[in-house]
Amino acid sequence: MERFLRRCRHGHDAFPFVWTLERGEMRGRLHGHLLAPVGLRATFEEAWSLGNVHSRVIGESLHERRGQAEYLAKSFEDSVMPGQKYRVAKGFAPEAILIEADSREALLAEAETRMGSVAVVQNSSPMFVSAQWSA
Repeated sequence: MERFLRRCRHGHDAFPFVWTLERGEMRGRLHGHLLAPVGLRATFEEAWSLGNVHSRVIGESLHERRGQAEYLAKSFEDSVMPGQKYRVAKGFAPEAILIEADSREALLAEAETRMGSVAVVQNSSPMFVSAQWSA
């Protein structure tokens, strides 16, 4: 994927993207998922030489974008990638948001306020809280 994206960036300005690898549910085949600007669709299809390319144009709505991000993230827990479960374009990584709170409950309440939806807590300990937000 790194070499593929290097070929795609050749001759283009920097562009945002995020990608991950996963094994297919039916045959266990390794494949990648990439979210990137639709204007580069032909470039991606030309640069990929290792099999089929299935691309889909997503709409501009937040709902559609969240849906595709959720699809990309669906296999993070079982990722075949060591360490970080996804990669992003240099200079386009999401900005970290610091939330300080006196308790786990206060932290989740502030996060829910900022996200605009209710969090479903997945795991917590005195030093760690992991949550998932519904779309």
